[in-house]
Amino acid sequence: MAQTLETLKLEGKPDPELPALPLLNVGSIIGGRGRNVELRGPNIVPDFATLYADIRFTEGMTPSTILADLRRALDGLARDDRDLKYEIEFPMKPERRCLREVMMPFSVSPESSFVQTVAKHVAAARGSAPKVGVSLPSGYSGNDTSHLKAAGIPCCLYGPAGAPDGPERYLWASIDEMMTCARVYGALIAEL
Repeated sequence: MAQTLETLKLEGKPDPELPALPLLNVGSIIGGRGRNVELRGPNIVPDFATLYADIRFTEGMTPSTILADLRRALDGLARDDRDLKYEIEFPMKPERRCLREVMMPFSVSPESSFVQTVAKHVAAARGSAPKVGVSLPSGYSGNDTSHLKAAGIPCCLYGPAGAPDGPERYLWASIDEMMTCARVYGALIAEL
């Protein structure tokens, strides 16, 4: 089943700035521990498996279209294997302690007045024009701009950067970068 999900073609319009999307990651598979993932003893006979998946998707796709794609693929597996029964838990129950909110994808035009205002203040604070547009791989991550956009609040993603690339890029940010961001945030607040 995990292989079927990892190779599943999710229907939706591609985004050229985010070429890896849509992306379905089977992050965990727990088997032989029952529906409630009982962790006692190795003597439990496997009768139930749980897969946890994270799906990153493009604009135009919705949880409903993704669920339909998942059901279509899993129904095909179930037709070939009469012993296979599946259920999809969406959203996940609170006791799973997993992210339950859907972060809907959206894009902000680099030419939007808000983005241009942020870019103007970044250039003034650091003395050079910033790169404006999607930055990969961090562009694939979820963040609160999704919720701000849904509430009608103009937004874009801007903040201090760590290492330019590699595994440490999220582990630190320089004091200089944090000071630049503080100046930009102050200038934005003063202008709004």
